[in-house]
Amino acid sequence: MSAKRSSLNCATGSCAAGWIGTLDELFEAWTWNALGYHAKPFCLLNVHGFWDGLDGFMDHVRDSGFLSQARRLQLLKAETPGQALNLLDEAAKTRHKA
Repeated sequence: MSAKRSSLNCATGSCAAGWIGTLDELFEAWTWNALGYHAKPFCLLNVHGFWDGLDGFMDHVRDSGFLSQARRLQLLKAETPGQALNLLDEAAKTRHKA
């Protein structure tokens, strides 16, 4: 299952509304990023505010000292697919400049 997920989620870098499996995929891919397995950006497609709660929770995790600001900034959030593509494109360009 992990190999299948890596080809699906990491290839796109986007995460639409979903359930526990979606969260598992997101955090696994984000962990792989932290471990250096890939450097792909991530973006939550925040349709009707679906991801607002997770976004706030991740701020809480950062503010509590369990997540660096740099790592927190890796998780992008967009309101539309077009905005998500733009954010992912910009993040990829920034990554290549570093």
